[in-house]
Amino acid sequence: MIINGRQLESADGSKTILLGIEDITDKKKVEESLMHLKKANEDLEDSNLELEQFAGIAAHDLQEPIRKIITFIDIIESRSLAVSAEANAYISKIASSALRMQSIIKELLNYSKITDVEQVFKPTDLTDIFKNILNDFEMALDEKKAEINVSQLPVIPAIGLYMNQLFYNLVGNALKFSKKDVPPKIEISARTMTGKDWPGILP
Repeated sequence: MIINGRQLESADGSKTILLGIEDITDKKKVEESLMHLKKANEDLEDSNLELEQFAGIAAHDLQEPIRKIITFIDIIESRSLAVSAEANAYISKIASSALRMQSIIKELLNYSKITDVEQVFKPTDLTDIFKNILNDFEMALDEKKAEINVSQLPVIPAIGLYMNQLFYNLVGNALKFSKKDVPPKIEISARTMTGKDWPGILP
């Protein structure tokens, strides 16, 4: 609260003091809210900077052993070392997995450097992403004798890393929570939704 005073003098020489009272409670609340918001933004910027630095270090450290794996596989293949057909198939799977891991790390690093989210929305082929996820779970799928039915999935504007995580969680949970000794059946399909399907959510 602010009190302002002003002295007035009349024609006969008498003096009068006028007092004005201003309630600044709401003004103070707004100022405090703005200060808190400014502090939160500063903390978020610091956190984003730390995340970017951590992602850069982690990506660099993780890529080095992957490079070695790929290099050793190239050596085996270039020298035509005597290995069985079965071992050769495993080597190819190792090389494919290493390249995929290298690609994911690069995507993660690039994503951490982008401040405008719209820049990371790109045409994303969900069929390709799902195929990669099936390769990741190849051994678990064989062990569980899982049946996979997937329709042709669309290409949509999306963040590839998020779509990868989505399908990874779907398949992983389907395998994890399946009944013992009962082969799980996983079906993946896509269709265009309209407002009639989701009233009040879609226009």
